[in-house]
Amino acid sequence: MRQQSPDERETLDERVERWQAYVGRLFLPLDQLPCIASREWVVQGLLETRELVLIGANPKEGKTCLASAIALAVATGTPFAGMPTVQGAVLWLCYEEDFAERCRLLWSSPLAQAHLPLYSCFERIPIDDDRFVGAITTWIAETEARLVVLDPLQAAANCNLERPAAARRVMQNLREVSRAATTLVLHHKQSRARAGQRGRIAGSAQLEAVCTTGIVMAAQPATLANESGRESGRLVTLDCRSRRPDGNQCVRLFSTGPLDYQVDLEERVHRLDPGRPQPTWPNTVAAQIVDCLRRSGPLTAQEIADRIGARVGTVRNGLTRLYREERVLCHAVRNGCAHYRLPADRDGSGTRELDRPEPAVTVALGPGVRGARTRSWE
Repeated sequence: MRQQSPDERETLDERVERWQAYVGRLFLPLDQLPCIASREWVVQGLLETRELVLIGANPKEGKTCLASAIALAVATGTPFAGMPTVQGAVLWLCYEEDFAERCRLLWSSPLAQAHLPLYSCFERIPIDDDRFVGAITTWIAETEARLVVLDPLQAAANCNLERPAAARRVMQNLREVSRAATTLVLHHKQSRARAGQRGRIAGSAQLEAVCTTGIVMAAQPATLANESGRESGRLVTLDCRSRRPDGNQCVRLFSTGPLDYQVDLEERVHRLDPGRPQPTWPNTVAAQIVDCLRRSGPLTAQEIADRIGARVGTVRNGLTRLYREERVLCHAVRNGCAHYRLPADRDGSGTRELDRPEPAVTVALGPGVRGARTRSWE
């Protein structure tokens, strides 16, 4: 006679009791949620402890060098670009670099030492494999690592990251790793971004949705003005979006070498390519619209689009947002086209009253309102 398992011997009352105990633990009241006031950082102001950070950049734009400089700073406990770090071991997973390339880059830094707690892995473990989380968390526990770097994401995944379900599954595994140590993941960004808009990380939007902080990186030739003259290098811009209240920021770094970075706090860096749009937080299009109206006065959406090099639909969306925030006024409608201007206290002309249009001119209710909802000045 077959022996019954413990589940089969369980009575109905025991099953009901076990289910009720499970349901009773689903939600926690507010008094059981601790107030976490203090924050711990790996890199002050940039990387917080136990968060998942995704960096997107174009190929060969320097994201591996940037992450290597951060890794060396954390492993030695020295500041990165003037930002203090907390010393700890670093685990680096190489999915693209070979052994020689990794050695040349690391030993080109004066911070590299023989007994530095920086460990490199060249075994390409798929991150969507069940063994990945267990293997990495074991190394984190043994080395007391504070930072894990994965380079790059596309080479580490055996799935199509354009598919939302696959992308979310991959990021959830990385999320598990980040609960043990801050995890920095390098990836690509979209090859083409609309003029005046922040670029986005390539692949499904779920990649950036699951991570704690998404960073879009851009680099271009630049010069730094200092007391001794001008120094040539690169301007590296990190456009950050984060769940942290103070995580939405735009960090400007000046780099004179693959592993050398300094923060451009005073914006002394001059770009050598002035035609390329400068990233501005929080909304590049809105900032360009305001600047254009401040310089050129009342303009239509099409005229603004021609001046800033953006699509007219993008400009209309920006005008709608600014109008709702009362940062832009719909000045007048002439020949069926609405003209927009800044309020009197924001156009640099002091606190004078707005010029009233002629009585025959109709004024639209807003850039997002269509139809015949207009009125005339009386």
